[in-house]
Amino acid sequence: MDDWEMECIDCGWRGMTSELTEETDDSGDRSFTACPECGGTQFKKRSEMDGDSGA
Repeated sequence: MDDWEMECIDCGWRGMTSELTEETDDSGDRSFTACPECGGTQFKKRSEMDGDSGA
């Protein structure tokens, strides 16, 4: 079984939250997490995805 917590919506990268890159916006005000593969900022949590398939 694969061990991952987050999946990048842009490229499909899967990994742990601790692997995400922290970036700061141009103003230096806000920080956000970015995918280490493509730099995308949209992620799905594994726990949210696992809950989708039940009925």
